Amino acid sequence: MINIISVAGICGNFGQTNYSTAKMGLLGFTHSLAKEGEKRNIFVNAVAPLAVTAMSGGLKGKIAKILTVDWCPPVLLYLSSKRCKRNGTIYEICGGWCARIKFHRSKGIKYDYQLTAEDFERSLPEIDDMTDGVEPTECRDSVRTAFYANNERNARKLAMKKAHSEAKTKLAQYLWMLDGYLTLQEHRKQVLAVNAVFNFIMLDRQEKWVLDFVEGRISRGRSGKAAGEITVFSSDFMEVVNGNTTFLKLQQSVTFPNFSITNSHIQE
Repeated sequence: MINIISVAGICGNFGQTNYSTAKMGLLGFTHSLAKEGEKRNIFVNAVAPLAVTAMSGGLKGKIAKILTVDWCPPVLLYLSSKRCKRNGTIYEICGGWCARIKFHRSKGIKYDYQLTAEDFERSLPEIDDMTDGVEPTECRDSVRTAFYANNERNARKLAMKKAHSEAKTKLAQYLWMLDGYLTLQEHRKQVLAVNAVFNFIMLDRQEKWVLDFVEGRISRGRSGKAAGEITVFSSDFMEVVNGNTTFLKLQQSVTFPNFSITNSHIQE
């Protein structure tokens, strides 16, 4: 089966709202019927021809010679033959040029919180990014993505809760809470604004922590990729957490061979 649609339906065309709507409806009809008929060996495709016909208002001259309908029959002949195994596809014919039309969906983003209009606006650059985009072919793909996102959110919440419950100090509790904060999509902008890795060494506890503001992770240990290393008493670190940025003492040191830090950085 071949349905004749129009580029006016796919792209829109000024002054043809009703016509475009009808043709786009045929496209939905094509995709759904293709799925329903395939198991019975019924294949359904759509063709969007752009050619001068009686509907074109009597266009003449060079454009009428280029956009002749003579280019269309060979495509229709093949699509209606037994040799054709295409199903649910869209082909455009315009003069001596033929192309396939596909819809693409961006990778999108997954929210870990209740979405607001302001959040959506801030996310638009990433949502609009068509890098690694895919062709949507099934409604259930969208539902599956939503379920995966929900499972990931729940897994992160459980991991944060477990880490918090197992932490033996307020410092560890705070750092694991910070790790959960940094992994949330809504805070990605703040993470990228720092774009560096730091080692924190707590003098009084002999604890080493890696604050990764590139990947957005907090972990125990020491990173060889750190832009700098901060040696500090845990009590003073908690003072910073509570908003006091004048925490450095003579016994403490801050070294940043590849990164400069200011009070504004600390406050952020």
